[in-house]
Amino acid sequence: LNVGDIFSSWTFAGETTALAARNATLLVLETTNALANLHAQGQRYGDGLVEILARYELPATVWGHPSRLAVRWKGFGPTVNAELLRTWWMAEHARRGVLLGIGVIFPQSCWDDNDVTLLLEAANEVAHLMRDAIDLGVLAEQCPCPIIADVLAVRP
Repeated sequence: LNVGDIFSSWTFAGETTALAARNATLLVLETTNALANLHAQGQRYGDGLVEILARYELPATVWGHPSRLAVRWKGFGPTVNAELLRTWWMAEHARRGVLLGIGVIFPQSCWDDNDVTLLLEAANEVAHLMRDAIDLGVLAEQCPCPIIADVLAVRP
């Protein structure tokens, strides 16, 4: 820079928008039942997943808080590992219009009973198909996509 030049940076100029969004979010949380609904619907969804996984004797557990749930898969046998189970579960949900994250599920404060019912119906369909595929020994062959690997996994 030459003497007298002015340096201006807009790196944080957009923060006013973020602050306005923060204020609007806090207002909604303070004036509605959004947090209570989030907890109730997340609990209902998590409990439903636990019941479905148990009904079909699938090797997974549901853990977390109602606002942040996760399904953890446990592999068994030489060809059915946790990554295959997780990938199959996610792919079959996607076929039913339910997009699941690779790690956690974030229930939404806008969910109502109908939303959770639809999610659990999809999970029940997927669990039934998964159980059948496991019993027939065709889970790997029926997986519609490459197995999803952990992003932070050590690779050869």
